[in-house]
Amino acid sequence: MENNKNNNQPIKNIARWIAILPATLGGIFVGTIAVNIFSFFQRWFIGASSEGGWAQITFFIVAPAVGAALAVYWGTIVAPKARRIVSMTIGALVIVLNTVDVIMAFSFQNPNALWIVASGITSVIAAGYVVYQFLTEGDDYKMFD
Repeated sequence: MENNKNNNQPIKNIARWIAILPATLGGIFVGTIAVNIFSFFQRWFIGASSEGGWAQITFFIVAPAVGAALAVYWGTIVAPKARRIVSMTIGALVIVLNTVDVIMAFSFQNPNALWIVASGITSVIAAGYVVYQFLTEGDDYKMFD
């Protein structure tokens, strides 16, 4: 029985390496949707406008930051080893994608360009914090402990 466990280990590792991308995308999706649902119910109970300042802050600042942090965390936790490198790679992707987003916002003269810049900054800070935690604490880092 013990020998069978060792034979399945390479297959499990390959599956975990493949699962990094879906876990990262899932982190973005769950983080963003959870914050937006919370914001919706808060506006619903308070009766605030969906065009108001709180809605803009939630949509452009809080949701992308939580999504970026969860993307780095979930993607890194799934990795079977080299978690520090995986966290830095996902963090670098967050930086690159947010830079492209900001460039496109200004290129197409998006009226929300300044909000998109703020979104990019908060996303990079949130992802950078999680990367920093993995670099300093290594594989022992737990976001929710």
